[in-house]
Amino acid sequence: MPTALYAGNPNVGASARPQPQTADYATAGPFVRHARPAARPGYSYAIATPANASQVTQPLAAAPGYLRRLDLTWQLAAGTTTTAAFAADGPYNVASFVSFKDPWGTPIFAGGGYELFFLIPKYSGQLWLMGAADVSSLPSFSSVVAGTGAFTFRTALPLEATKGYGVMSIGNASVLPTLAINTNPLATVLTGTLTSPGALTLTVDEPYYDVDPAAPVEPPGLGTTVQWTVIQGNQSVPSNATNRIQLPRTGGYLTTLVLEVRDSTNARNDTYLNAAGRIRLYIDGVPYLDETFLEAQDRMYGQFLTARPNGVLAYSFKDSMSQVSLGFLDTLETVLLTNPGTLLEIEANPWGNGSNAPATLYAIAGQLVPTGPIEQGLIEA
Repeated sequence: MPTALYAGNPNVGASARPQPQTADYATAGPFVRHARPAARPGYSYAIATPANASQVTQPLAAAPGYLRRLDLTWQLAAGTTTTAAFAADGPYNVASFVSFKDPWGTPIFAGGGYELFFLIPKYSGQLWLMGAADVSSLPSFSSVVAGTGAFTFRTALPLEATKGYGVMSIGNASVLPTLAINTNPLATVLTGTLTSPGALTLTVDEPYYDVDPAAPVEPPGLGTTVQWTVIQGNQSVPSNATNRIQLPRTGGYLTTLVLEVRDSTNARNDTYLNAAGRIRLYIDGVPYLDETFLEAQDRMYGQFLTARPNGVLAYSFKDSMSQVSLGFLDTLETVLLTNPGTLLEIEANPWGNGSNAPATLYAIAGQLVPTGPIEQGLIEA
């Protein structure tokens, strides 16, 4: 710095002093500059007799801002069992059906527990990333204790598509979203002899953006949602044959498509995904992705860096900036535009020689439904 300039301005380089809280705040800039990540408790509900199916419909709590996700913690207290172990979809199939709707009744999440509590966090890019997206790898996960049946797992129903985009207003206590969960009997979740299981507790917390009242700004595209539904293919999965399976019509921007093959016993069955064949995703009759099953497995690992569950294939359209799904950092440049007339089909050439025929193909579809034009690029910058 020139000596003359410094001599004329002795405060150059001086540290700034803290300002009083009554100082003016800049109101320009993106939503995330003025929104503080916060969290508040929703509710804790104990199911005294988890051996039977039940329903949880507790009201959610209001908070001064915009809901980012619902954090769910499931804990089964110690009881008396004989060599208890998780069933194939356990512990996530603790719920037989989950419904989360916005304050005006629009379904945001609808499906079974394994799909919503395990597959969506794992492949959506809306919760954590890479290995942390597998909720069974989180430090909070506690596998079943063989002699007591006790277990703990945490999961979430995530709302954000990218940073601040897709959140939901929860400031008005009279207009709140609703969460309803139907639970399975505990014998569906655990194997073994459950002579006297403990109580099952669900704790719901609400991470949200606490908006600075001195700079009241709205999130980008307020009213935009990522809607998740579990849909069933229109045809059965054949054994050792080739055919296309049509998925029910969708609409919006497809961010993620997770495929799940279940046999006639409702077990996820990998033998139908033929390691020697090809898997094709068609859009309006045109092959969009045509790859071998081995290539599909490697692609999934490259996108998500987590192990593939039995009977599951996934496609992510949230890797615009990288070969890896970057979650909130994605620019949504490659999300797949669909409309109610778009035909999605899945073909295996051939499907594997699976047991317990016929099998069924399910798709867990994440669709971004924007209000107005979709927000693309790094909208928080």
